Amino acid sequence: MNKLIAFDFWMAYLGLIRRGGADKLMKNPEEEFNRRVHDGEMLEASEAEYFDLKQQAEEVSPLWRGALSEKTSQILIHALEDTNITDYELEKIADILAECSDVTDYEAIQKQRSALGRPYHSYPGNSGPVPLPGEIYSWLDRAVYKQREAKKAASLLLYHHLCGRRRVALFMGPTASGKTQIWKTLRDKYGFIQIVDGSRLQPDGYRGNNLRDLFEGMDEQTRGHMIIVFDEADKMLETHIGGNGTNYGLMIQNQILCMLNGDRMDFGNENNSQKAFSVDCSGVSVVLLGSFESLLQKKAVDSPGIGFGALPGKKARGSYQEVTVDDLVNHGNMRLEIAGRIGSITSLEPMTAEDFYQILKNPLLSPLHEARRVYRMDFPVEEETLRIWAENAEKSRLGCRYLNSAVERFVDNLIFEQPQLFSMQKGVQGAAK
Repeated sequence: MNKLIAFDFWMAYLGLIRRGGADKLMKNPEEEFNRRVHDGEMLEASEAEYFDLKQQAEEVSPLWRGALSEKTSQILIHALEDTNITDYELEKIADILAECSDVTDYEAIQKQRSALGRPYHSYPGNSGPVPLPGEIYSWLDRAVYKQREAKKAASLLLYHHLCGRRRVALFMGPTASGKTQIWKTLRDKYGFIQIVDGSRLQPDGYRGNNLRDLFEGMDEQTRGHMIIVFDEADKMLETHIGGNGTNYGLMIQNQILCMLNGDRMDFGNENNSQKAFSVDCSGVSVVLLGSFESLLQKKAVDSPGIGFGALPGKKARGSYQEVTVDDLVNHGNMRLEIAGRIGSITSLEPMTAEDFYQILKNPLLSPLHEARRVYRMDFPVEEETLRIWAENAEKSRLGCRYLNSAVERFVDNLIFEQPQLFSMQKGVQGAAK
């Protein structure tokens, strides 16, 4: 089987199993392709597209063993039976699964499954049983280092949302602590999660990014069942006074309040150039992310321990764990009506150089291990270099973004200085695209 076709197959069917679709019936791809040809659905396809689809169908079809349809689980069993896997390769696969098992609490998941059952959701593109909070947590645990409470809170929010119970939550923590990564990981699995840069948000009707852009182009069902994640929410809440004296920050808060209330939001036909539509927000969940550093500093300055009795040389700074709804209003420029609708506030721990070093060593999280998989090379990196990268990741406050850049520069230098190491590696060109 062609490697690219095989990769797509394993990703698709292992993904179905992981999402609870083991019993889902899948049509024989070759039979389905022939039906599409017979019904004229391939008439507009180019010759290259036609033969690509034909090849994919023909190569994967034998896994159905001649059946017109088959369960996902049985197709995977057939694929494992027919795939030539050496003992060495099997050991590598087992090692990856063992890493995943090591961070999975099977007993807790079983208890949740027994207590909660398996409700179903019918979100666009995500029909099937709702994953339990512990299962969602396991996905996050393989993509985000530490931050147990934040991963737990995100797992519960997604679970409740999938069960039809909308939520409003705030996640706060220092830069590069993993706030956005948690929700990017979930967004990659659920297309109804939208992440917007709150620092660039403009009031509806004004030029720039606005709330209308979040919903435009989506069907009505998807619009009404989204999770909207406002990244850099603390910047979004800041006062922005325009040249005409308009407080744009307050206007944005007023519009978001409508969403938090679960009301219907109406977007008009601006200058006869945009289609008017409405969004029923009664099923929309909202997540706010931010570092809220100015809030912590203002709170610390106003605290009794700051002033004449303060210790010299100490910079005023509060603690994320101590932030309350009142703090959001008094020190974070948040409207009381918005703060009052936040169901939970979760704080994230700061990441240290040791944390970033452990990420570099972790086979599931390390960008270095990912580069080794892509290039199929075990290029060595000295421990001292790993420590330097980890320290710089903390000092720069870029976190994993710094680690990704450092690994990329390292590999590029190897390619430039020792191209002979890479020239014989199949698939490098495709991996770099």
